[in-house]
Amino acid sequence: MSISFRREWESLLNFNSMKTIVYFLLLFWTVQLSSQNFSLGLKLGLGGTNSILEESYNQNTVEQTNFDEFYQYNYSSSLNLTTTFNRNSSLAVILEPGIVTKGYRQKESNFSMTYLFVHLPVSLSIRLSDNIRLEPSYELGLIAAALGNLDGDIQNLRKIGLLENVFESSLGLAIKYQLTEKIDLGLKYARGLSDITNLTIVDFNGYDVGTVAEKSQYFQIFIGYHFYETKRNQTQ
Repeated sequence: MSISFRREWESLLNFNSMKTIVYFLLLFWTVQLSSQNFSLGLKLGLGGTNSILEESYNQNTVEQTNFDEFYQYNYSSSLNLTTTFNRNSSLAVILEPGIVTKGYRQKESNFSMTYLFVHLPVSLSIRLSDNIRLEPSYELGLIAAALGNLDGDIQNLRKIGLLENVFESSLGLAIKYQLTEKIDLGLKYARGLSDITNLTIVDFNGYDVGTVAEKSQYFQIFIGYHFYETKRNQTQ
């Protein structure tokens, strides 16, 4: 257990320190802003998720494999449930801790992979009109479970130690329409910046010829409901 904890802690320390510092500065800024105008709500998103494969080969490698065609990943379902903390103004910072599922299905087999993330997105909400907002976001996620399913046989790859990275960073972009004072509808797309897995490619002789990295992506339709709002420090 101590070895596993040490490996995860080292993974966090090596997880691009500058991004982590900037991220927590944004969290601090969110808290400061929300002290003036605070809103609390829930958001539910449903959609599709898939993985992107990025191949890198050694210079002396002659024959290369197209892993996108080899694996033929299909989209699987994605679920997002978050609690939103935000400041309603023309330019706002939104904090949305919650859970999201990512993963893929292989077309030519019965294998599917589902990653359950505890994630913490920070969004910059930009008002485009009275009812429309554009929200670019940066997301930091922790993989709580990595469930591989082959013909009904489910294995948690994180629990048995087959997952290299437990932290992931992503960039997202959403457009949101304010349907009523309390209800929002929107679309969102997010793509991973860091690798979930990074596998070594070997040839028929067992020699390393390159690597293939897996990054996540998902798109969702979401609905948000704001059930509490308060305003402070308003000019008299």
